[in-house]
Amino acid sequence: MKAVTFASALATLCASVILPTAAMALPLGYESLQVTTAPDGFTFLANAVINNSGEIVYEKTDPISSQLISTRRGALSPALGSSLDGFDLDNYGHVDYSSYNGHILYSLDTFSQIGYGVGPKMNDLGYVAADSVGPVAGPSPIYPLGIYAPDGSITQVAIDPNVSIFRQVVGLTDANELLYLATSVNGSAELFSSTRGQVTHFGELGLQTVMANSSGEYSYVFNNSLYWEDGTRISDGIGICTDMNDLGDIVCNRERTFLEQPYPQFPPSNYGTFDTILFTTRADEYKQTDGFLATVPEPASMSLLSFGILILGLSVKGRRMLA
Repeated sequence: MKAVTFASALATLCASVILPTAAMALPLGYESLQVTTAPDGFTFLANAVINNSGEIVYEKTDPISSQLISTRRGALSPALGSSLDGFDLDNYGHVDYSSYNGHILYSLDTFSQIGYGVGPKMNDLGYVAADSVGPVAGPSPIYPLGIYAPDGSITQVAIDPNVSIFRQVVGLTDANELLYLATSVNGSAELFSSTRGQVTHFGELGLQTVMANSSGEYSYVFNNSLYWEDGTRISDGIGICTDMNDLGDIVCNRERTFLEQPYPQFPPSNYGTFDTILFTTRADEYKQTDGFLATVPEPASMSLLSFGILILGLSVKGRRMLA
């Protein structure tokens, strides 16, 4: 009888003082804003990037084409004819992108070809880092990792000897430090630097995604939670994050779903659709200048109320067993 009374009292106490956890405050002064969401089942938004002014550029794509959209300038390109293999935005508003077909690297400002490359990352001095780089014209080696200078020349970047599988470029600082995600010889996904070597040491589990800014700072997703580089948790329930700026603003994707949509020219298939979420300490400024939607609630987690109810259930079950 005492166990039931204790559990009942605990459940009553939890119900009276614990609020739902879906609106928990984020640490470091962050708020999460919904930037945009897929307008219909035939398109989805992905691969958002952000600069220091707060402008966000994202890819809107369907099964036959892609388009780059700015939160401040609208459509930056016509339909590009195929999905992209990465793009980036610098602090002056310049955009470079790589086409999925042929892996050709373009400048969006002039629609001119820079060379070959996948997953470009830019700094503010006109340099572009990518993997599988090489010039468009003439026979030449394709470097696994390299940096394009403004004059078109290429500097090959040696991959760290602790890397077993290269994954993607995640940042290029103004000092031309190249940061990239790779699988280490120990089998874990880690952040590497062209000047600092292996930056993280997560071991068996490894990183899911990592974002770096032009100052060399980084944030990362580990076990579906977003963290600052010092290990401070920013948010839970994150699928993937794609970019961060020098002010600590981070863009992520959340609440991904799959919708089966019939296309006349394609058999039915599943296509992803998800929201783009901005984590920022400048929420009021964004709401005034960009018109972003209201703060997105944090994912619900098990509260003390749930814990109290669980204890109550276990206590009643134990009492029945003793009887």
